[in-house]
Amino acid sequence: MKAISKDRIRTIRKTWKRFLSIVLMAMLGTGVFVGIRASGNNMLHQLKSYYDIYPVFDLKLSSTLGMTKEDLEAIQNLDQVKEAYGIYELDAYLETGDTQHVVKVSQVLPDKKQFELIEGTLPSAIDECVIDQDMAKDLEVKIGDQIQIKEDAEEEEEEQVLVQTNLKVTGISQSPLAITEEKGTSTLGARKSRIFYFNPCRQYRF
Repeated sequence: MKAISKDRIRTIRKTWKRFLSIVLMAMLGTGVFVGIRASGNNMLHQLKSYYDIYPVFDLKLSSTLGMTKEDLEAIQNLDQVKEAYGIYELDAYLETGDTQHVVKVSQVLPDKKQFELIEGTLPSAIDECVIDQDMAKDLEVKIGDQIQIKEDAEEEEEEQVLVQTNLKVTGISQSPLAITEEKGTSTLGARKSRIFYFNPCRQYRF
């Protein structure tokens, strides 16, 4: 054993640069692995904490024909369902000058934490809205500004959903449904869909 130990020490002394390089590479690899493992757990913990404050649905049901109160009650009566509620939601256009942007319009539910209010106040009238912070930044929309939205031009007049199309911005929000830069797709095209909320749209279906 002494001979083997002496031989190893002698080898390390003769090739100490190579030995040091191997040690540093092993330390670097271990550090990266530990960092990835720790970062993953921290990210999951932060995301869980955020979703505990702003609950996100586990399952979303939607229909091009809409849903009725009977449909909602049938879903609520399922043993696997803890809570179910309905909101009015549609894709529309936001007009800024000569440009149209695709947006998603969703109803505000007063008793649900649907989003984090970063600035301003919640809408309290039918012609008020809260918009997504990325939308506010990209389109340079501020609290107090008036925005105009428009439904799909192909829809018939009697099928129009929105009661008000000229809305006053009362707040800036961050939605837990869109925590990344990508805001999802739209039925009006493949462009990015930006989320904002207003209260309420015409009472239909439910």
